[in-house]
Amino acid sequence: MPRLPRPTPPRGLIFLASAWLMIAWGLTIGVKPPVQMHAASYTPGVRLLLLSIGLGIGIAWPVVRLSGGLRPWPIRQTLLDLVVLLCLAQVVIWPLRLVTTWPPLRSAAIDLCLMGWSVAIAAILSVGSIPARRGLGLIRTIAMIATVLLVAGVPSVMTIGHESLPFTNRPGPSDPSDWWTMASLSPLTAVDALCAGGPTEPTLIEWQLASRSWWVALALWIAAILIRPLIPRIDADLESAVA
Repeated sequence: MPRLPRPTPPRGLIFLASAWLMIAWGLTIGVKPPVQMHAASYTPGVRLLLLSIGLGIGIAWPVVRLSGGLRPWPIRQTLLDLVVLLCLAQVVIWPLRLVTTWPPLRSAAIDLCLMGWSVAIAAILSVGSIPARRGLGLIRTIAMIATVLLVAGVPSVMTIGHESLPFTNRPGPSDPSDWWTMASLSPLTAVDALCAGGPTEPTLIEWQLASRSWWVALALWIAAILIRPLIPRIDADLESAVA
């Protein structure tokens, strides 16, 4: 019986992701040092850089995969993509401590938050990448809409409503906990809220904000595992192993 090709290293994705990071670095931080060489001069660019990483993982990655060809191992290939993207993200996140006042725990909280949301996006992609026998375009369209809503839904609605969220000012100690709950519903607002903490250690509510991404990821992966058997695959006659 013919077997499906095994997952391969995503060389094209590595190239595109590396190019994305270099362009984002050039547009947000630049190649020339600022006039005043201190952390405050780099902070706005650093926050924009991390937002661009969130957009890259949350929007650009799904666009590339959901507009490409069929992949016989959607879960394995998606997880392989995820590992590659997270490894590239580490190369950016941790060296940023050289130009910011972040303590190691704040960098860890930002990393934890970004990783959780990346795992959540991977759950949606694992379903959208299934080589479905029928309705392939519809499945991919729904998956893309889901990722856009997950990443940009809350920031868009709150911006239209002129509400206070990250992207503007750092919330003060008197801000209610529902502000943080709302900020935790999107990778863009969550990462930006953590970035604005400055030299202080993450507070309990900030750790809760970072950990909520993993609860979202867990829920989406459970849903993906339950939905996957319901979608008939064009390669079901060739391979019945778990993708």
